[in-house]
Amino acid sequence: MPRPLLLMMPNGGEDGVILLWYATKNRPKWVECRGAPYSQWALREDTPMYHLHSALEGWHATVLHQEEVLMLHDRHPEYTAIARFMEET
Repeated sequence: MPRPLLLMMPNGGEDGVILLWYATKNRPKWVECRGAPYSQWALREDTPMYHLHSALEGWHATVLHQEEVLMLHDRHPEYTAIARFMEET
């Protein structure tokens, strides 16, 4: 069974990072997707943070901008792409 993925964007994106980790009981391994602060993004920016943010459904990105933790299950359409990104990193 696929593990849920957790995402968080500290400071609403102004820290220039999205954190990803799997929901596990053990100490989690996380991946940092870095880029420019959200307010300084250019159109079609070429950074991991921008690509990850763009892969999310609109309301999922809104959750991240509220500095909340977003949990994605394998039933979410973007789960596979984001899980693949995490495994490659």
